[in-house]
Amino acid sequence: MSFGHELMFSKTLEMNETIPRPFEAVKIAKGGSTLYTQWYPGTGVYWETLKNSIQSRKGTGHNWRAFVWAQGEQGE
Repeated sequence: MSFGHELMFSKTLEMNETIPRPFEAVKIAKGGSTLYTQWYPGTGVYWETLKNSIQSRKGTGHNWRAFVWAQGEQGE
């Protein structure tokens, strides 16, 4: 497992006193993918993976509130 910017994002949320405790951050990543064509609800090729991850955590007392997209950069 590798960590990236989501670790600092989670740490920043942890330090924010307005965020309910506990919170959960789940990383689902696919390099070179695009938000609209590959993650779009219902039609994106990775949408089912994201949806299944969210649904597998239902009933654990967590209330999903956000989806964070981090756009990388592809060098030439």
